[in-house]
Amino acid sequence: MKAEDFNSFKSTVKSAVQRWAENKIDELFPKKAATKSFFKNGLNNLLAREDSRINKWLDTLFLFLSDESGVIDSDHMVDMASKLFQEMDAKEFNAGLLHAIIGKGEITIEFPRNFLFEALAGNTGSVKFTSADILELKKFITN
Repeated sequence: MKAEDFNSFKSTVKSAVQRWAENKIDELFPKKAATKSFFKNGLNNLLAREDSRINKWLDTLFLFLSDESGVIDSDHMVDMASKLFQEMDAKEFNAGLLHAIIGKGEITIEFPRNFLFEALAGNTGSVKFTSADILELKKFITN
């Protein structure tokens, strides 16, 4: 898929990331409808709250991934993001209650150890996403 309208394409990418993340939540909690709803609502609210930051990040990313005419190839974009992700040095960071390590082709998100979280989600400990998960985004961007 090739896109020339950055604003339209940003919307496509953000929607694809949300659907992909919701799919991952479904996989993580296959038999817990209320838990899935809880986390999907949190995801939706987080994406809405961080919308301007996400737009700024995508604007910067598109600058490096578009051709000289300003056209972005989504297949190329996802492949390049996956390759860069694999080469990235591992870095730790905290986002609210979550601790994460990103780099070397993986994102590991460690969930907080407290009664409320474990009552809702169980003792999941952590979730790992790999560059293969990023490549899975292609089908969400093109559909």
